[in-house]
Amino acid sequence: MLSDHTDTTPGEGGIPVAGFSSDGALLFSNKAFCTLAGTDTGLYSDLIAGDGGPFLAAVRQACSGTPTFLQVGLGPSGIPAGISFFPSSDEFGPTALIVAVPRSPPPKTALHMMTGNGDEPVIISDSARTILDVNEPACTRFGYRRGEMLNLKTDDLAAPLCRDATPDRYASLLRTGGGVFENLYVTRDGVVFPVEVYATVVQYRGHPALISLSKSIGGDSTLDQTSVALREMEKKYRSFFDAAGEGFVVTDRDGIVLDINERFSALLGRPKRAVIGHSLFSWFARNGAYDPASIIRSATDNGCVRFEALAVPSVGTGAVLSLECCPVTLQGEQCIRVIARNAPQSPHGEEGSSAPSALYLSAFDTAGTGLLIIDEGHQIVRANRETERMLGASADALKGRQWMDFVKDASVAASVASVQEGAVSPAEEGEPSPETRDITLNTTTGDAIPALVSVRTIPGSNQYIVSVQDISRQRETIGILSEHREMFERLFSSGYEAFIVLDEGYDIHMWNTAAEEMFGYDADEVRGTNIFPLLFSCEPKDGERIFRRFLEPAAAPSARSPAELSMTTREGEVVHTEASVSRFMHRGENYLLLIIRDNTERYQTFQSLTEHEEFLRFAIDAAGVGIWDYDTEAGLIRMSEDVYDVLSLGGLDSSPLGVSQDAWRAIIHPDDLLTSDSISLAVMGGAITCFEQELRMKTTDGTWDWFALEGKVVAYDSTGRPRRVVGIIRDVQGKKQAESAIREANRKLSLLAGVTRHDILNQLQGLLFYSEEMKTGEYTADEMVVMAGKIFEMTETVNRQITRTRKYDALGTEPPEWQNIHYLADEIVSGMDIAGLSYHNELPLVEVYADDLFADVLRTIVENASRHAEGATRLTMRFSETEDAGIFTIEDNGCGISARCKEKIFSHGFSQRAGGGLFIAREIAGVTGIELWETGAVGTGARFELRIPRSGYRSAGVQDADAV
Repeated sequence: MLSDHTDTTPGEGGIPVAGFSSDGALLFSNKAFCTLAGTDTGLYSDLIAGDGGPFLAAVRQACSGTPTFLQVGLGPSGIPAGISFFPSSDEFGPTALIVAVPRSPPPKTALHMMTGNGDEPVIISDSARTILDVNEPACTRFGYRRGEMLNLKTDDLAAPLCRDATPDRYASLLRTGGGVFENLYVTRDGVVFPVEVYATVVQYRGHPALISLSKSIGGDSTLDQTSVALREMEKKYRSFFDAAGEGFVVTDRDGIVLDINERFSALLGRPKRAVIGHSLFSWFARNGAYDPASIIRSATDNGCVRFEALAVPSVGTGAVLSLECCPVTLQGEQCIRVIARNAPQSPHGEEGSSAPSALYLSAFDTAGTGLLIIDEGHQIVRANRETERMLGASADALKGRQWMDFVKDASVAASVASVQEGAVSPAEEGEPSPETRDITLNTTTGDAIPALVSVRTIPGSNQYIVSVQDISRQRETIGILSEHREMFERLFSSGYEAFIVLDEGYDIHMWNTAAEEMFGYDADEVRGTNIFPLLFSCEPKDGERIFRRFLEPAAAPSARSPAELSMTTREGEVVHTEASVSRFMHRGENYLLLIIRDNTERYQTFQSLTEHEEFLRFAIDAAGVGIWDYDTEAGLIRMSEDVYDVLSLGGLDSSPLGVSQDAWRAIIHPDDLLTSDSISLAVMGGAITCFEQELRMKTTDGTWDWFALEGKVVAYDSTGRPRRVVGIIRDVQGKKQAESAIREANRKLSLLAGVTRHDILNQLQGLLFYSEEMKTGEYTADEMVVMAGKIFEMTETVNRQITRTRKYDALGTEPPEWQNIHYLADEIVSGMDIAGLSYHNELPLVEVYADDLFADVLRTIVENASRHAEGATRLTMRFSETEDAGIFTIEDNGCGISARCKEKIFSHGFSQRAGGGLFIAREIAGVTGIELWETGAVGTGARFELRIPRSGYRSAGVQDADAV
C-alpha cells in the first residue's frame, strides 16, 4: 500500500510509517521507520523490545477498524516511542497503519534513553483536506473530541493568518510526496501556537492521504518548576478570561479579532471559531452611529473609547451592547482590548457601588486555585469551587468555620496565623510577593492534601483573602523524578562505556565504574582533578584547545560525531579510544558528559590494514575506480595513475608528489565549485567525516565529464584537525548521459504521440463526415464514387500515420549507445535505392552517443536527398570539429532549399506533405542533445548538419570507460 511512497519521506526528520497485517507481519515501511526500528522486514516480535503482546493486540484492534495508541520500545535498543494505530486496507485486506513518534533520538548508549519528547499530534487527511483520523494527543492539543475533529478540515485548525495558504501548501505536499514546514495552529478555545509540521503522503484505505505530525516550536516535555508555574498561571488567567461575566475581546490595531471569551461569544450568538480572524465591527449593525476606523484610531490615540452598538447574531434579534475600547500591548504589538456588556435598560438598574461586580465574583468562583475570604477572627466568609473540591465540603458548609481547623500540623497552623497577622496588601510593582508556606490540609473526608498557602489583606476592609494551591501532582512528579534519578545513577554506574562528568573548568565531577576499570583510578581519587594532565598528559591550556576545536559542541546541545583520541592510564599505557562529548545544564551550572569507549582493538586492526595498503590499492584498481589521498598539512592531493590519465591535471601547480588544491579546483566546473568548497569546509571544520558528491571535471580531451567522489577523514593532528582524507573517484558520465537521454526521449515521445493523435483525429473527422453524407445525403452515383475515393484516401493516410509511429515506438526504450558513424553511413546507403547519386563517405572513424533509432535519422536525410534534390548527382558525408561541438554533414549538389523553407521542412505539417520524416528525425536526434539543421544554399545543394555536443562523440579508438 505504501510501496509507492517509501522513499518520499523528507529529510532526517521524516515521519516513521509502517503497515502490519493482523498476524503482526510487517508489510511495508518507509526509510524513517527502518532507521528507527533497525530493519524493514520481519514480524512484530523482531521489531518490539520486550513483550510484544500489547503491540499485536493494538495491531489487530486497528485491523478491525478501531484506532488506538500505545507506548513501546522499538528496535534492538528499545527506543521509546509513542505509536498511533490507524485502520487501513490494501488489495489483500485490512491492515494496521502505524505512525511512530520517538520520544528521544535513537540512543547511542543507555544513558540517552533517559530523555523523551512526549506524544505529538498526528492527523491523517485526504486530498480535499478533510480529516480522516487523529490520535489522542491531537484531540488533547486542539481541545476537540475525536468525533468533532472528524467533522473538520485541516483549514479549520490553521490560525486565521495561515488559512489562505493552506490549500496551495496541501497541493504541493501531495505533489512532492511530503515535506517539512512551520505553521500557526489554533485550538478550539482560540489559543494560537507555532508548530513544525512533518508531512508524508501515503495510501490510506485505498486512496492518497497525508499524514502530518506536529511538534511545538520551542517546547520541551521536561518542564522545570518555573515552566510548570507559568503554565499554571496561564491556565488560571485563561479560566478567568473565559469565565468572566463580561465579554472580553482582543483585536489587532485594524480591528481583526485575535481572541474572545465565552461571554462575548454568547452575546453575539456565534461560536468563537466563527468570530476569531474576522473584523470585530462586522458583527454589529451599521446604523451610521459609529465609524469602525475612527473608533480604532480614537482608542489608539486617546487611550479609551466607549460607545453602544447593535449586535447581529446568527439567528434571532440582536442585543444592544455597551462597548469599551482601550489600547494594550501584547508580545510587542499594539492591540485593542474591548469589554462588552449589555446596555443598561434604566439608570437605576445597576447594583450599589459597594457590591463586587459579576466579573470579579465569576473570576473568584472559577479560579483554578483555592480562594477563601476570612474575617479578623479567622472565620471563613466565602469559599470558591476549587476550595470546595479540595476540602470536600460546599461553600455553605464551610462558611463560618475556622479555616485553620483544616491545617494538619498545629505548629504550622500557628505559623500561618502569624502570617495573617502580618499579611501584606497586594504588592505594588517592584515590591516582594506575600510570604508563602508549605502546609498539609485536612479534608472533611479525612484525606491529607499537600498545599501552598499565602495570605493577603483586602484593601479598604477588615477581611483577608487566602490562596491555597493543591500541589499533590507536583509531589507525585517529584517522586517520579526521584525514581528517575535512581535509575540514572544505576545506568551511569553500570554503563559499558566510561562516563565522565566535567565542570566548566574541565575538573572531574563524576566517574563511573567503567572509567575506573579503563584508566585504573578510583572515583574518589580523581574527583576534582583536571582531566587533561590526568588522561591526556598535557597542560590544561593545551587540553582545552582539543575540546574546544575538536570535541566540544559549538551551539547544539547534542554531541558531534565520536572522535578517536589517545589517552593514558595510571600505569602509563596508551589507550586508543572513541570519545564523544555533550553539554548539559544542572541547577544553573554547565557540565560536559564525556563518553569514552576503548577502541584499541579496532585501532590495531586499522594499523594492520594500513600495512597492506598496497594490496588494497591493487584491489581498488581492479574494481575500475581511482583513488585519491589529500594531505592537509602538505596541501597536496595524490592520485592513482589512471586518474592522471583521465583528468586534465598538470601545469606549474603539479609535482611528482601530487597536485595543489588550486590545481584541483581548476579542473572542477565553475557551477560545481560552490558545492565542492562547501563540503571541503564542512570536512575541515569537523562538521562531517564522510561525504559523497557528483560534479563535472575537465578531462584530458577538454570535455566536462561527470565524476562521483567519495571520501572519509582517516587521521587527525594533535589539535583534532583533519590531517588526512582519502577516497575514490568514478567516471559516471555514461550514467548521467543515459539518464538525460531517457528523460528527453520520454518528453519527445509525449510530443510525437500528441501530434500523431491530432493528425489521426483530423482524418477521422473527415471519414465521419463523408460516411454520414453517403448514408443520409442524396447524391448521384458519380458523386458517391468521389466520396468513396475520399474515404479511401483518408483511410490510407491514417494507415500511413500509424505505420510511421512504428519508427519511434522504440524511442527511449533502450539506453543510448556509442555508434560508429563511418560504418553506420555505409550500412544505411547500401540498403537504399539512390539511383542517379554517387555516394562519397569522407567520415573518419568517429563514434556518436545517440539513440538506438539514430540510423533512421540518417536514412531519412538520405531519402530526402534522393527524392527531392532535383539535379543532384553527388551525395557526400563529412565530419568536422568546432570549439564546442562536432559537425556531421550530409550534403548533395542539387537545387538546394530556399531560405523560407529551411525551418518549415522540419515542421510536422510540412514533413507530411513532402512525404519525409524530418520532423521525427529531428526529435530522435535531440534525445541525446544532437541538433539537426539545414544550412545549404539555393543552387549549390542541400546541406544537413548534425551538431553533436562535445561530450557526445569520440574517436573510435577510445574505449567506453565508465570508470577511471
